Amino acid sequence: MPRKGVGTRPVEVLCPVSRVRYTALVNSLIESLPPASRQERSWSEHTMFGESGDHTHVVEIDFTSCYEFIDHADLRRELSLRSFDYDAISKLMETVLGVGHHGRGLPQMLEASDRLADTYLSIVDRQLTRRGHPIHRYADDIRVLASNWESANEIIETTASVGRSLGLVLSSEKTSIRLKETIAASNRSRTASIIAALDLSTTDPTDFDFGPYSEPPQPSSEDTSAQLTESMKRILSDWQAKFSESRKIQGGYPRKTDIDFLVSPAVILLSDNEEELESQLVADLAFDSPLRSEIICRYFILRNQKGLTVSDALFARATEASERSPWSKLWLLHTARDLGVSSPDIVTWARKQLNDSHEIVRAEALWTLALLDDLSLDEVSRLYRSATRVSTPALAAATAYWNNKTGSKESQRLSGALDGDSLLNRKASQWARSLTQKS
Repeated sequence: MPRKGVGTRPVEVLCPVSRVRYTALVNSLIESLPPASRQERSWSEHTMFGESGDHTHVVEIDFTSCYEFIDHADLRRELSLRSFDYDAISKLMETVLGVGHHGRGLPQMLEASDRLADTYLSIVDRQLTRRGHPIHRYADDIRVLASNWESANEIIETTASVGRSLGLVLSSEKTSIRLKETIAASNRSRTASIIAALDLSTTDPTDFDFGPYSEPPQPSSEDTSAQLTESMKRILSDWQAKFSESRKIQGGYPRKTDIDFLVSPAVILLSDNEEELESQLVADLAFDSPLRSEIICRYFILRNQKGLTVSDALFARATEASERSPWSKLWLLHTARDLGVSSPDIVTWARKQLNDSHEIVRAEALWTLALLDDLSLDEVSRLYRSATRVSTPALAAATAYWNNKTGSKESQRLSGALDGDSLLNRKASQWARSLTQKS
């Protein structure tokens, strides 16, 4: 998965059986775990924490690759302090051991892992709170209030020491000390940017929660909707102008702008506009940040749900910037199926993904081609020979779906052979065949 900055974040993908087992075991312990740090409005609370009070400084702390370094033994110990369900904890740690490396690490992009990470980091919360430091944590982003500069430095040293005892390392880039007044000024500036960009004098800017996992604001009336639409168009136009200029200045590398955090909500809010986004804008958005592939795809899907068109040319333009990221390819393959895009260019692009180095992308591409009625049994055989338990049920489902559509003897034989490999393959095939009956 692309990082917000440079490079990629490794994401462990569990096979279906392990994922169900992992999620079920965490859910069985959920009542004993601390509250989730990622909740509605929690990002706004985090950004406002420290802008007022008797303190003078705010310490911002972040751990490097937190999920990858969570120690299984320390996690087991913390879970045992919170729950007497020894059997569930033991089974959970057995499952986690098969996912991590050298006794460390949790699979990312799963709510179950978020809850376990919150449990692990609650050890840090307790250590700081015991020392009398007011704190607020959002995932692994921690804010701590300090009465002076010396105290702020002591907090960093304490957190670094506690982190080391848990196998965690502070991020030198994201750990800093800021004045209380700087936090307040930054929040005021952000609010002013929202008001200026949206041009909604009657709207309370605190209603807009533009955090990393938040949904965009919804208009309260038709008048507000029209005004909001024009504001969103202006935001994207201003962003694209600054983006183009910065690429020239920076020799091809775009510079971040002060309205970047408004771009994704603007794209989503314009999904119900009659006029679709310009193709160059879509290409620029994807080039600037591969993470925005998700936002672009959500834009396409929302338009489709609202009965608005998504041209094949615009979708094809989105695929041009996807070659850098398997994350982008997965989103676009999913979206192609949702839209039913079956133009020759899109089918050719999807078939190209059958040769991707990532097994998940290959399986997603095969399933997409099956639903777009353009599957080859030779491709199924080739992919299945190199597949693991992560994707074999998906390949069996694609073959069964194709067999029900065509009814050929060759597809029937191959589907039967794949079903014989496992019970999960057979269940996946049954599900796929039910889809053809519904359609």
